[in-house]
Amino acid sequence: MMGKTVWFAIFLVSVLFIMTPLVYASEDENVNLQDLPRYLSERLGLPTYSDYFVGKLLAGSIILVLFLFPTIFLCAAYHRDVWLPSLLVGMGVLSFNVALGWYPVWIFALIVLLIAILYANKFKGMV
Repeated sequence: MMGKTVWFAIFLVSVLFIMTPLVYASEDENVNLQDLPRYLSERLGLPTYSDYFVGKLLAGSIILVLFLFPTIFLCAAYHRDVWLPSLLVGMGVLSFNVALGWYPVWIFALIVLLIAILYANKFKGMV
């Protein structure tokens, strides 16, 4: 029997899958993945500056959640250690967001530094 948290996560991921294309796509334009933050900012009424920073963070967070939540729940369902697969998937998605230009490099460096500080003991035990 699944707990309430699992059902909420499934609901959240399905809503993100359904709502993101509806907010982004329109009939008269071509779909360009790099314009997603701009469309999210404009359609959701977020502050729109020249670089759409809030939209970029939101779009990157949506992509992160779409890949990270299933990884965490699959590891938890099979009673595996969650930290290493979620670390690998999370770093991959963050690298993808930096490559698209949605996240600045300093956010990626800050997250890498925080992960290194948090998991220093586990990394020491692996070596």
